[in-house]
Parts: sequence; structure tokens; C-alpha cells
Amino acid sequence: MLPPTRSYEETCRTFRWRIPEFVNMAVEAIDRQASGGAEGHRTALIAESEMGVAARYTFIDLQRYSNRLAHLLTDAGIVPGERVAIIMGPSGESAVALLAALKVGAIAVPLSPRLEPLALLDRFQRLEVAAALGERSLAPLLATARATLPSLRLAMAAHSSAENVAEMWTALIPASNDFDPVQTRADEPALLLHHAGENRATLYAHRTLHTRLPGLEFAHRGFPHVGDVMWTAADWASEGGWLDCVLPAWWHGVAVVASPARADNLPGLLARWGVRNIHLPAHRLEALRETIGSGLPPLRSLVVTGETSLDDDAWLRDHCASAVVRALGNAALGLLVAPSPLFDCPPLALGRPVPGYTIDVVDPRGRILPADVVGDIALHLDSPNLPLGTLDGDPLPHLGRWMPVGQKARKDLDGTFWPDPPRMLPPVPVAEKPFKLRALDPEERWR
Repeated sequence: MLPPTRSYEETCRTFRWRIPEFVNMAVEAIDRQASGGAEGHRTALIAESEMGVAARYTFIDLQRYSNRLAHLLTDAGIVPGERVAIIMGPSGESAVALLAALKVGAIAVPLSPRLEPLALLDRFQRLEVAAALGERSLAPLLATARATLPSLRLAMAAHSSAENVAEMWTALIPASNDFDPVQTRADEPALLLHHAGENRATLYAHRTLHTRLPGLEFAHRGFPHVGDVMWTAADWASEGGWLDCVLPAWWHGVAVVASPARADNLPGLLARWGVRNIHLPAHRLEALRETIGSGLPPLRSLVVTGETSLDDDAWLRDHCASAVVRALGNAALGLLVAPSPLFDCPPLALGRPVPGYTIDVVDPRGRILPADVVGDIALHLDSPNLPLGTLDGDPLPHLGRWMPVGQKARKDLDGTFWPDPPRMLPPVPVAEKPFKLRALDPEERWR
């Protein structure tokens, strides 16, 4: 998506948005790769469970499985615009379910399987979910929902079944590998994603995949490089999972490793599958730091979004300093500001805007501030990466013609953003050397 150039200024000057009138996320991410002849046989997903059992899916595998499930959704009467809930962690089943929902024109609603049963049932009812696909442990809950919610016409569970709940993989066996995806417009709704730990949800259009590509490429240092393999600690039920990592990586033909973020042998998993690129929300860093310890394989890029503690900063500096990229992101808007090899970025600066985005520092009335004056980093409302809206219809926050991203900063004369309050460098441990007295020879005293 980003043009190959030798400078940041040239990249911004030559960048152009090329979003088709009709676009479907699933077709762009998977079917486009699967139709590339031998390229379709490349690995798209490596899913490893907590028990260490791994399954490998090529782009053609994901295309065929999602086509089969799309047939089942269509047979159940799922029509474009209806909502399909996907209550699964990072896995092959989760990928197939989301792709199938997108192909039939439905709105995919990923939900965390860690939610309480009553919270899940409440969201099913509030969203008027037409189909629900869940993990093995959720089969009894799906049976209850199927019996009590009139809108729920199809319920499936992976590797398990219950009354009125089909086992997903068994149900796929007789279905056809061929399916004609619904032709969706770029502005039609595709994903409804809940914010971590909140009941708020944001609706995204099919064009969002294209608008998230520059942020991934910019933050991950010219992504993709030959040999890149992606893994994220972000929840696959959030924007950071699907929109900032998984779907854009597939668009580039890059394999994604799916595994629970708290896997006991995470260093082994990353080394086993040759992971070179990691997307890491700051709120997951402390838990991962305890899991990983000091064993990390060589990484090409480790993008960290959000505020980190000084302890986390020190750990990042000691174990993966050369790979760390601190990016300013927003849950609703993606990766917006980051350092890049295309320009010299001081260690404590945020970086510069991702090419293609109109980002500046504004005051509360939406007026652009002069250099070195502190204000709100904001994205212009004409930017194509804005979401369609919120679940409850609440207006998106704005300052005049700008949408704030939740970070105070100032911009210098070079166009580099500096956070306010300023970042602090992590403490550098100083080795203490004991002071020892040495007896001098009488003749040496006079030298």
C-alpha cells in the first residue's frame, strides 16, 4: 500500500488511497491470495492450542472452509446485515467463522469467550444475533441461547455439540468448497468490535481493511519483509487483533501464529514458528514479561501501543531494544503515529503521522496549533479510516473537524510529535564496584 520511496516526505507526497467501490474483507484477505496459483498453498495460519497441538492452514484451506461455512449460514437464512457472533479465542475455527460471516454479507461480532455467561446472553439479545459460533466449553450456553432467543437461528460449537447446537467441523463435511461471496460496497458494515473490558462497541466498514494497511506497514518497518511471521498478544475479539494484525497480515500474504497470550511456553512457540513481528498492547506487557522471562527469539519488529511502566521499558530495552517500535494508536482508528527508518526519530519522540492520514495538534476548538504548542493529537474527519459509528448511535468525539485520539502532544518544526508530559528514559542500572585500598611501596609514594 505504501509506495517504495527513500524518504518520509516522498512517501507522503506520492501516497494515494486506492479503495475499490465494491470490496469484501474476507475476499481481500484470503480469496485474493488463494487465487494466486501456487501462492495459495502458502501458510496463512498456524494455530497452536494450550496443550501444544498445532494445526496449519494455507490460504486455500481458509478459503474452502469459510466457503463451506458460508453455505451453512446461507442455508440457515442468514442475510446481509444480520449479526453473527463468534465467541472464540485465537484459533482456526475463529478465523473460518469470521471469514464466512463476512462472505455472506453479515456483520461479524467477535466476542471474548472469557465473558460471563449472563454477559454473553445479554449481548446476544441486545444485538439480536442471528447465528452464534463458540468454543467447545460454550456448547451448553449456546443451547440455552438457542432455546430462549427467537432471533438466534443457528448455533455451532467447535469439537462439541448439544441440543440444537451443531458440531462445526462435522457440519462442514457435506458442504461445497465453492461459494460466491456477496458483493459488498466499501462503506457497508462488516465488523462490530467491543472495546476491551467495556460494553461499548464500534462498527467498521469493509474498507477498514484497506485503511489499516499503511499503519501496519509503517509501524512494522516496511512490512512485509521476506520471512516475516506475525503474532499478537491482542485479544482476537478486539480491534488490535483483527484490524491491526491478522487481516492486514493476510492481505500481504504473511502467516499469522494464533495462540493464547498466556501460553506457558511462549518463547518456545515464537521460536518454533519463526515469529519475527509482534503486535503488543501495553496492558498485556507486564503479564507477558512474567511469562516470557528473558528468552525471546530474534525479532524484526515489536510494535508496542499504549503507555508502559518504567519496569516494562527497562525490560524492553534489555531484551529486544533493536526491535521495539512505540506506536501511537487508537482502538477505533488503528496505528496513527510511529517512528520509521525513513526519518531520524529521537528516542523520546512519538514519531510522525502514518502516510495517508491527516493528523495534527489542535486546540479544543479544532484549530491547528503552532509548532511546540501543546494540544490534542487529532485525526481529520475526512480520513477514510474513521469507523461507521457506535453500537448505541453515540456520536464520535470531535473537536471541530478533528477527532481526538486521546494523547496530548506538541509538534516540532520537523513535523515530529512529542508526548506531553514528556517520556522518561528507563533507569540504567549501575554496577557497584567495591572500593579497595592498596598499600603503596615506600618508593612508589614519590613517583
